[in-house]
Amino acid sequence: MNKKNSKKLMIDFPFLRPQGGLGQSLMYFGFNVDDGWFKLIYQLCKDIQRVIDNTPDEALKDFQVVQVKEKFGSLRFYCGAATSEIHDLIQEAEAKSSRVCELCGKRGSMSVSNSGWYKTLCPYHRWTRKYRKTKPWRKRK
Repeated sequence: MNKKNSKKLMIDFPFLRPQGGLGQSLMYFGFNVDDGWFKLIYQLCKDIQRVIDNTPDEALKDFQVVQVKEKFGSLRFYCGAATSEIHDLIQEAEAKSSRVCELCGKRGSMSVSNSGWYKTLCPYHRWTRKYRKTKPWRKRK
């Protein structure tokens, strides 16, 4: 993700800022995704912040995201202790990511390169990057 988008996320959502050492957070390396997922991640963080703000006790005061990356063509958003509502929001965003081009944010689908790399891409980026449309890796048999 570019520096401008990364900075906006880190400023707007303190739970994304790395805390502790590398053993506790991989956010020191930033967001290991392309800019097409910025809006998806921003909306997820807004939803998480709403849950944190509406939780009456201090249970989520130390909520921390430890890594945000692409894996097998879809978003992975790892965090420390969280409520089931936050885990549901994360699962929903991860599922949506497999329908959003990671490069431009337009509607996309799971694609694979000749060397076996998975990425969610729109038809234009699939063509320019020489990927081909495929089924998500988890559902393949």
